[in-house]
Amino acid sequence: MSPPRIAWKPFYNFCVYTYECKLHRNRRPHMIILTRAEEIILLAIHKLKDNAYGVTIREQVYEDIGVYWAFGAIYKTLKKMKAKGYVAKIASEPLSERGGRSKYYYRLTSDGREALQDIARVNASLWDGSTRLEFEE
Repeated sequence: MSPPRIAWKPFYNFCVYTYECKLHRNRRPHMIILTRAEEIILLAIHKLKDNAYGVTIREQVYEDIGVYWAFGAIYKTLKKMKAKGYVAKIASEPLSERGGRSKYYYRLTSDGREALQDIARVNASLWDGSTRLEFEE
């Protein structure tokens, strides 16, 4: 029987194992790479704690980066992160002001927290020792 294929992606001069490659987690360093949209939305959910749903996530993103994102961009990213296991989607009790429909809240899972911690370390490492950026005009 042949050994399982290693799921990895080249990232500049080193290999970054994808999050789905849990088999090799202890054999080599493991790093979770997030898209910028995933990072921004995970951080918004972390800041909002138990009040993270579509509208509040959009408002938090606006507060953080100064741009209103389309709801489609937010929900598409949330759907991808739910599939990856970074967030959990929780339905509220049906609300009369919503015509008996539930509101869906999002919470970070332990994998989502780990992903945020990893990306914070990567960002700190990238910027460590660099001087203030100055652009010539």
